[in-house]
Amino acid sequence: MSWLDRIWPFPVKDKPQTLQGLDFRYSQWEPLLPPDVWTWPALTAANMTHEAALFQQTARLCDTLFRDDHLAGLIQTRLLAARGLPFFFLDPDGTVSEDEELYRDWQTMFPKSTQLEVIFWTLFMGFCIGQNVWDMDTLVPRLQVWHPGNCYYDKTWKIWRVYTREGFVELTGENAPGNGKWVLFQTWIDERPWMAGIIRAIGLLLLIRQVCLPDWLKYAKQFTGSRVLTIDAMVSEIEDVQKTLDACQKLTTGSTIHLLEGMKLELLQPKTNSWEVFANLLKYIDDAMTILILGATDIVSGGSGGSKARAVVQDRPRQDRLESDVDILAGSRLQILKPYYYWNRGIDELSDVPTPVWDPTPPEDAVREAKTRHERASAAKTASEAAEKLVEIYGDDFDIDEFARQYNIPLKSAGKASIHAELLKRQPESAIPGMGKLIAAVKKSSTPEELRANVIAAYKSMSPEALNRKLAKARVLAEEEARRAVKDKL
Repeated sequence: MSWLDRIWPFPVKDKPQTLQGLDFRYSQWEPLLPPDVWTWPALTAANMTHEAALFQQTARLCDTLFRDDHLAGLIQTRLLAARGLPFFFLDPDGTVSEDEELYRDWQTMFPKSTQLEVIFWTLFMGFCIGQNVWDMDTLVPRLQVWHPGNCYYDKTWKIWRVYTREGFVELTGENAPGNGKWVLFQTWIDERPWMAGIIRAIGLLLLIRQVCLPDWLKYAKQFTGSRVLTIDAMVSEIEDVQKTLDACQKLTTGSTIHLLEGMKLELLQPKTNSWEVFANLLKYIDDAMTILILGATDIVSGGSGGSKARAVVQDRPRQDRLESDVDILAGSRLQILKPYYYWNRGIDELSDVPTPVWDPTPPEDAVREAKTRHERASAAKTASEAAEKLVEIYGDDFDIDEFARQYNIPLKSAGKASIHAELLKRQPESAIPGMGKLIAAVKKSSTPEELRANVIAAYKSMSPEALNRKLAKARVLAEEEARRAVKDKL
């Protein structure tokens, strides 16, 4: 259940009464550039202002994150995991939508690049505000994400404000999120979503890493130590000691140093490798950042260096983090898709609007599920064929209902009807997307040349996008079939 399903603090009413009410675009102020180096007082001040719902300094800190190679890699791993999820729309009746116009307009309304921007700001700042910029010719909005440094939350009136070049805008009334003009994404904390922003925890880690990295690079080199020259009391009477040292250097040939009587030259070196201290601290900071962004605790506690488990957790975020990102994007249904349906198709009920679905099911779970279904289907087919033979042999004396219960075969009616046919009738038609067209092409062909031409033509007519939607639809139908079978069994 997403945060929108739990509570929505803004009443979705007072929507613009005319199309002209949507045709107003605001311009952003250019965000302040972050400093070259962050200091501890600056980070402390940024956290304090962030907790007071003033976001300019922490937004500047977010702009700094991609300067660090480790942080940039972790952030991209988190974002690209969401970008690659299978996507489709579910119609109100629970089936996968085949509305080509909707899929086409969605690329304008909420493209993947904007989705990643929304996830980034919501994760690190705890919220993300954007405005729907409407094309008045096509009536298709385009979400423009606003830099959080231009946003402010008034705790007294409990109102979000956005500072624009035209003045500040209060997100209430016609401008309330969900009414078609402005959009708000936020974390799981309903009252103060900014308190869940990762930026509050990452500042100190970033500062330590910035301080340790130069020292680690310095001490990772061969440490030559310090040379100490001990001079006898008589030699110390020399007016210029530097001249004495220069004289010693001139006496040197190759690796041999000639010292005057009473002088002693020693090399002072640390007893331990100093670079290891900074290397261990950097490893701790890197692991802490990885846990914070990817949730990969196995990197610290479970996986050893070079192990497959360690490589897997570093390759993608933890499953609950991915599902959390999907919950963030779910707010687009109420705030982007619903206004689009209202102004384009006259639909004002959210229950009549399709649901955008980003499927976060792990690939290994999908493979395991497909294998299990295949094994169950094979077993059911074998059992049904055996039942048909037993019916032929024993006739009315054979108890089909008992046989079906024993082998967990769903059966609507008893008698000598074919169980196999009953099972086939209950299978979703789109279990193998595109197979129907190929079979039809084969059946209507009489020669090898005609067969080849018909099959190629059928294959070309199946676009990758349509096949993906049919696969998603087949999956939904299969899940419904599985739930129905469990319910029948209970």
